Amino acid sequence: MEQILNRFILIKCSVNKFKANLLYLNINKTYLLQFCTNNTFENTLELNYINKTIVNVQSVKFLGLLVDDTLSWDQHINQVASKLSSACCAIWTLTPLLSKNALRMLYFSYAHSIISYGIIFWGNSGNSIKIFRQQKKILRILSKKKNRVMQKTV
Repeated sequence: MEQILNRFILIKCSVNKFKANLLYLNINKTYLLQFCTNNTFENTLELNYINKTIVNVQSVKFLGLLVDDTLSWDQHINQVASKLSSACCAIWTLTPLLSKNALRMLYFSYAHSIISYGIIFWGNSGNSIKIFRQQKKILRILSKKKNRVMQKTV
C-alpha cells in the first residue's frame, strides 16, 4: 500500500512540474510499463491523469527499441531478425551485380546498422543468437562461401 502511495505522490509531482513548465502529457502516446521478473505475480496498477486512464502494456517501443516488461528482448530480437531477413534477401539479389567494395558498403549501411543499433541492451540476451546467425548468413553470401566454411572478418 505504501508503494502505491509513493507512486501516486511521484505522479502528482510530475503533473505539477508539467504544469509549471507549460508542458502537456499526450495520453494517447503515454503507456505504463511495469517491470517484473518471469516468476513474479503481476500487480495491475491503474493510473489516471486528468480523468483519463493511462494504458498498461506489456511492451512499448522506445527510441526504436521494443522494451518488454521482463526485459527479455525477445520481441525486439524477432523484429530485428525480420529486418535482417529482408536485408539478406536484398544483398543476395545484388551480389552478382555489385563489386566487392560496393557489397561491403551495402553490408555496413544496411545490415550492420540494423544489428549495431541498441546492441548494448539486447546483445547479451539468450535469444540474440538468431541475429548473429543471420549476420553469418549475410557474410557468407557476401564472401560467396559455403555453409560449413570458417568466416573471416569483413
